[in-house]
Amino acid sequence: MRRCSAATPRASWALVERAAADGVPPSAAARGPEQPPLAAGNLSVRLFLAIEPPEAWRRAAAGALATLDEEHAGLLRPVRPELLHLTLRFLGEVAGERLEPLEAALREAVPPVEVPLELGAPGMFGGSRGGAVWLGVGGDLEGLRALAARAEEAVVAAGLPEERRELRAHLTIARVRRQARGRERRAIAASVRSLAPPDPAPFVAREVVLVRSWLRPEGPRYRALARF
Repeated sequence: MRRCSAATPRASWALVERAAADGVPPSAAARGPEQPPLAAGNLSVRLFLAIEPPEAWRRAAAGALATLDEEHAGLLRPVRPELLHLTLRFLGEVAGERLEPLEAALREAVPPVEVPLELGAPGMFGGSRGGAVWLGVGGDLEGLRALAARAEEAVVAAGLPEERRELRAHLTIARVRRQARGRERRAIAASVRSLAPPDPAPFVAREVVLVRSWLRPEGPRYRALARF
């Protein structure tokens, strides 16, 4: 992980709130239709910290999914290309009064950085009722873990619970539908193992994004709230 010169400060929570109220997405990462109001007081919002992948990674995900869908049509729920992300830290539901302290702590703790990353071999997390197909992430993993550790310090400083699990860098590209039977899951896992590794498509991560998510019957929606 290389530190780089300080970036221009990004939108504050006040600006994000104003943009949401005006119906103007604060960034290209704001996708989908209307969202619940971002607001204060006693509202809680579902948040995570992530790195947004480059277009080449989205194309690699689409290629892998096309192959899998030919063999397992209807058993996978693909992640839409615009929603792909590398999760640094899932925060869960965060009370409204903690939003500004969280942003301030992250802005202080997360330095402007350059972390070289690349795509790795595909894999699958199992589960009797679920599971996820992913592309591995390689490159400067030590730098990535150091960046995640700085973000974790800020999260804890803002009063949120500590995350004790180690970061496993990956890009989730699809989820296994719950109705898939055991033999179908095993077949999917075998197909994932047989996928050719994608082109590494190296890129340099230069920012961490604080993302709000909200769940809908048709799938999740995300909005970038702040960048560091």
